[in-house]
Amino acid sequence: MKKVILIIGLLMFSCSDDESCAEATARITAEYQIMLDRVDEGNATEVAKEKQRNELIKERDRKIQEACN
Repeated sequence: MKKVILIIGLLMFSCSDDESCAEATARITAEYQIMLDRVDEGNATEVAKEKQRNELIKERDRKIQEACN
């Protein structure tokens, strides 16, 4: 279920043509922070949480790079 929510959330990250890199970075960072907070609040082990956080951070950084290129 969490993977489905994550995938749907990631689909919402498309950058419009008139959106600047700074705006896209701020938007993507804010959206990913919500997902990171949810990971922290979850019931998974600390190791699993850290793995999920690392995956989200890598994906966030990739999305920002795509939006700014």
